[in-house]
Amino acid sequence: MLVTAKGMTLYLYTPDKKNESTCTDTCAKYWPPLLAPASMQVPATMPGLSGTFGVAMRADGSQQLTYDGAPLYTFLKDKKPGDATGQGVGGVWWTVVVPGMAMASGASSSQGTAAGTPAPVKTAPAQVLVNAKGLSLYIYSPDKKNQSTCTGACAKYWPPATVATSMQVPASMMGLSGTFGVAMRADGSQQLTYDGAPLYTFLKDKKPGDMTGQGVGGVWWLVTP
Repeated sequence: MLVTAKGMTLYLYTPDKKNESTCTDTCAKYWPPLLAPASMQVPATMPGLSGTFGVAMRADGSQQLTYDGAPLYTFLKDKKPGDATGQGVGGVWWTVVVPGMAMASGASSSQGTAAGTPAPVKTAPAQVLVNAKGLSLYIYSPDKKNQSTCTGACAKYWPPATVATSMQVPASMMGLSGTFGVAMRADGSQQLTYDGAPLYTFLKDKKPGDMTGQGVGGVWWLVTP
């Protein structure tokens, strides 16, 4: 996911048009636009990112950073790096998920002043949990703590991340603040959990970096520790 230089999650707003923000006044108080000084030269591309950066003029004359034409915002209720409380709000606010950006950490730091231009607005990827094969892991909103409600046909499209009954799952891993565990499924298998949330992959994700399940049905979400 894209985040600001301070690690705050970036969002896009579904009603926006390409290079045109429709979030103004009260909306912009809750969803502050990511602004770039008028004198700043924003690099179109950054190493490891497939999309294109740019700027969109806002009604007040300020410049808002865009990614593939989508104006970018933060959320007032996100208080610290890693917070993504704006995800899915109203069915119109979404985190900016960029497949294949694992190599982009700190990419923007090499741009800017060395070429005699102002340093660009910095963005960087946040962590997303994946399985041993590099496939994205998801949580399902209807699930309860340590209890999966995705069975039958649901589990065919969203395979549970299961672990062998003989396996001892470490409660914590270096660099992650949450806790791992297991939940028993109705068929007797053990499903990996993160902070009590059962974990799944998605049938349509074919290779590492795919995140096609993000936001599906407004109930499936990537795990951002």
